[in-house]
Amino acid sequence: MHLIERLKRLQDDNQLVELFFAPANTCYLARIVRVGQDFLEFDAYDDEDTVVAHNIVPLQLLMGVTTHSLERSRNRLEALYHLDTPADPGPEGPGSPQSGNPA
Repeated sequence: MHLIERLKRLQDDNQLVELFFAPANTCYLARIVRVGQDFLEFDAYDDEDTVVAHNIVPLQLLMGVTTHSLERSRNRLEALYHLDTPADPGPEGPGSPQSGNPA
């Protein structure tokens, strides 16, 4: 199956896909709006299923397409968020009077 046919099927299914583009290795969670002979038009979504951008990109820049459910994508974004957020020991952390460990 050719790439354009596959993209048109994803457009007909109206499901969220992850699109990867060169040269900056950018990635979008998107719904495909239109597939042309040499371009791809799509709506980019955030983790709350809200459209954040409408893009038209040449097909030559498309590196890959991943299909998955919205729930899986939200879980992935949540996991990435927790990796970026430092753990806060809070008021009962080491050396605090409540923990019983003197500083």
